[in-house]
Amino acid sequence: MLAVLFSSSLPISCRKSCPFGIWAIELADDGLSLKPGAGKRKIAGDQYEGTYIHKRDGYYYLIVSTGDFMKDYHVVVGRSRSLMGPYVDRAGRDMLGVHHELVVGNGNGFVAPGHNAEFITDDKGQDWMLYHTRLEVGGPRYLLLDRIEWNDGWPEVRGHVPARSAEAPVFE
Repeated sequence: MLAVLFSSSLPISCRKSCPFGIWAIELADDGLSLKPGAGKRKIAGDQYEGTYIHKRDGYYYLIVSTGDFMKDYHVVVGRSRSLMGPYVDRAGRDMLGVHHELVVGNGNGFVAPGHNAEFITDDKGQDWMLYHTRLEVGGPRYLLLDRIEWNDGWPEVRGHVPARSAEAPVFE
């Protein structure tokens, strides 16, 4: 099954009829057209953006950003056995209800980490995440690369804060 994920934001011309949140729609086997009869389905709440899905050990992980992108932005995650959801936190609460697990947030001299990119697996089997962060509220963004640790089946950056220094991924 393939799906297209999209999030909506408030364009200037949009009023109360705009759909917010993270939505998915199933694609046909060719990956280029919609599956006949497919309809869009909301899979996460209105405050999320910057979606990425990572599949691991039978779960789909919906990784998104949330918060004020200038000061308390952070990366969070929910998981599901189905690509189309529901995506839930450790307690089984749905991301439609604003429930999630923290991947990385403010700390270690960094503020507003978010907008993660694809997880990259190095030749040692370690997962890595690219994302941006700031050194001060409202300051410019910097690109960071941190290793993802899997804690009881959930992805997180060590200590849930950006690293000041770390080992490098291994590519041979």
